[in-house]
Amino acid sequence: LIGISQLVGMPSKPAPATKWMVYGLLYCSYMLYYFNKKNYGYFLKNVMVETGASRAEIGALASAMELTGFVTSLFNGVLVDKYSPVHILAGMLVIAAITNAALCLTDSVPLMTVLWGVNGFAQAFGWPCMAKVFMNWFPDPAERGILYSVLSTCQNVGTAFVPIILLPLMNEAETSGAEWGLGPFGGWRVAMSFPAACGLVYAGVLLALVPSSPEGGGHGAAKVAKVGVEAKSANAGSVFSTVASSPVVWTLSICYLGIGIVRDFYSNWGPNFIEESYAGSGLGKEEVQSIVKQAVSWQQAGGIVGTVIAGFLTDRLFDGRRAPVISILTITICPISLFALYAPKEIVLSVPYCTFFLLGCCFTTPHVLIGLAARE
Repeated sequence: LIGISQLVGMPSKPAPATKWMVYGLLYCSYMLYYFNKKNYGYFLKNVMVETGASRAEIGALASAMELTGFVTSLFNGVLVDKYSPVHILAGMLVIAAITNAALCLTDSVPLMTVLWGVNGFAQAFGWPCMAKVFMNWFPDPAERGILYSVLSTCQNVGTAFVPIILLPLMNEAETSGAEWGLGPFGGWRVAMSFPAACGLVYAGVLLALVPSSPEGGGHGAAKVAKVGVEAKSANAGSVFSTVASSPVVWTLSICYLGIGIVRDFYSNWGPNFIEESYAGSGLGKEEVQSIVKQAVSWQQAGGIVGTVIAGFLTDRLFDGRRAPVISILTITICPISLFALYAPKEIVLSVPYCTFFLLGCCFTTPHVLIGLAARE
């Protein structure tokens, strides 16, 4: 029907089925980005053991990713606006996958740092591309809050799946990896090679099935709701100067910086933190790994629940204003994080799931809402 309407010149409406298919594929795409990013916390300990590197040297990998992502974020939005966001989304997923695969082939920590920095370059394009496609397919601000919040839970689901999938796979690969014939991609390195393989396959799925906009898929232009601000064409320089001079954007950025420090600590070093906390407790390796998986899963569950509820509240209770919820949750991070780090270990570890659930809720939700507020 869409093809016939194009041939005879009739306007066509966006196909609902295609609209939600794109939404689902976008959701899974960023899960794969996170799969190729949050695996860091599960191979860093093996890298330290095998290479003899210190925590500072291994921590440089994460710093390289974030610093590269920071520099990339200064210009990637302009590229996403100029070129096909779906092509960039798929292409950068390929680069992220290749860097993960390349890590399997080296024991040089400096080279690993460079490769993880390249991964950071690719990762920096993931969310802007996805947000651009989302805005194209869902232009009505009245429905964006809850839909954007639900879409953002892909970060939590992707992170939660990392230990659930990788830890058993790593254990199996270390005991019977030789039978798989994976060579340098086997053993504990499956924590890098498996996400890489998944990313390469899914990049092809994105290119085959996801159009950048309803017009690109042959479904006609989506109706854009007016929000009281007339869109103006602007070059990259004027856009950058406008953003850089905005006190609102700077305020959101500073808040985002503080949240990011806490969030990345728990995301990247949380598994290692838990393992060390249980050292000498008499628990076996698999029992400790089970605690790690559950704690990480509860942390991501907190992020999902908090994000969805916050999206609903900002749409309905606060009439589209994101700042009240951002402020409340950002303030709440402080006491919970201090409790997790400095309370007696026997108390913290007796309720690790509750602690990590609240942490996930408090630092994931404002992280998502800040991104939405800045884009709006």
